[in-house]
Amino acid sequence: MLSEEKVLLGRSLRVASPFLARGTSAFIIYDLVNQVKAFKNGTEGALVGVVGDSIYLGVDAAEIGIEVAEGFEVLEGVSSITGPIGAGVGTAVFIYTDIYMAVKRVDKTDEIIHLTRGEKFIEGLRVFIGMQPEQYIEELMEEKQLYNQLVKQGFEYLKEYSDIQSYVFPTGKSVVNSCRTVPRQVRQCGGAGFGELCMRRINVTLYTEECTTKFEIDLDSTVLLDRKRNDIKWSRARPNNPSGGKLFCLPKGDDEPAPSYGSYLCKDAIGLSDNKTEGYTLINLGEGEDYAKGFKDSSNIFVVNDGSKE
Repeated sequence: MLSEEKVLLGRSLRVASPFLARGTSAFIIYDLVNQVKAFKNGTEGALVGVVGDSIYLGVDAAEIGIEVAEGFEVLEGVSSITGPIGAGVGTAVFIYTDIYMAVKRVDKTDEIIHLTRGEKFIEGLRVFIGMQPEQYIEELMEEKQLYNQLVKQGFEYLKEYSDIQSYVFPTGKSVVNSCRTVPRQVRQCGGAGFGELCMRRINVTLYTEECTTKFEIDLDSTVLLDRKRNDIKWSRARPNNPSGGKLFCLPKGDDEPAPSYGSYLCKDAIGLSDNKTEGYTLINLGEGEDYAKGFKDSSNIFVVNDGSKE
């Protein structure tokens, strides 16, 4: 434009080009706002996102200032030096922030279900490139959270009844109850468009599937409290000990072996006790085909329902 003596338009485009070239900064600003909100809500690690986004935007602002000054011919040739430096700083900040977030996410997952070394590496890569965890990892995490919720409810039950010292109850799972197709209206570009600009927008109906879940108790439990066994392996989704209580019988699985001194056997069941010095052991067998042996040196109460019991 300048070579064809269209000076005003040429200079206007030259001044505007630094802003147009950094359109992606709008996404950084959006992410910064979300990180600030998360930080105010106490989200761990959000401060790193705030600092990373702020540095990136600060570098962008400095480069825009230099290029605008060159557009007005106040400076000359400076952007050829600062541009690569700014790009390097921005890339380094991006990579460091993403690596930090990936490590924190993997550490959080590891606290819940104890990942193997290979799983830590794979999950770190998946988080780094923006993918969700492996499906079986998500299922284990959901199972553990459900077990922890059951333990919390069981512990509340123990606190309510002073004559019950230990409580054994069946585990359960969340299953899909029903699904339905829900229409929703969205605005889309229905004509010629460029980037975020659109000549004509139209309403389009998209259909999404929404499902509800329900809690389903596990059937066919096995509870053996007559003696401790050394050939038991626990589930990776086993719950955590509650504050003020102790889990003495954990769901059987195929992960970590029980300690060398042995453990009581629970299949599709959890055993929980509090700090009472005496009391009954309540064994709730629910429905299904269940097999149970109580403690030999204390009184046991068996709650039976439909199904076969031994």
